[in-house]
Amino acid sequence: MGGASNVLPTESVLLANNIQKYLVENTRLGIPAIIHEECCSGYMARGATVFPQAIGVASTWEPELVEKMADVIRHQMRSVGAHHALGPVLDVTRDPRWGRVEETFGEDPYLVARLGVAYIRGLQGEHLENGIVATGKHLSATASLKVA
Repeated sequence: MGGASNVLPTESVLLANNIQKYLVENTRLGIPAIIHEECCSGYMARGATVFPQAIGVASTWEPELVEKMADVIRHQMRSVGAHHALGPVLDVTRDPRWGRVEETFGEDPYLVARLGVAYIRGLQGEHLENGIVATGKHLSATASLKVA
């Protein structure tokens, strides 16, 4: 909600709470929503911390730093009622002409795996009840593509 708008964090959390209340109290099954947000370079919302793009973060070769960064993102997202993150990007860059290279951790599969795991650990935390569910993207969709 925060990333898709220009609302302040206080407005974002009120909106999320109102949506949850409506869904629980006014729908047949009473199932709350899973609020998701983008987070490739931090929680993508007004007032949130902006981190370097993943390709820049990868240049550190420091999984512990990536985990700490994702922990900050987790806290910011939880504070506004988000439960699900659209990240990290786990694609291995093979062609620098691809338009989303900056969202990746680069061309080294080992580095992508190490930093991807660190990012997921930081987002999800020790226990998911206090964490953010991470979505490792777009790997499953692109892994089966063959270049002619």
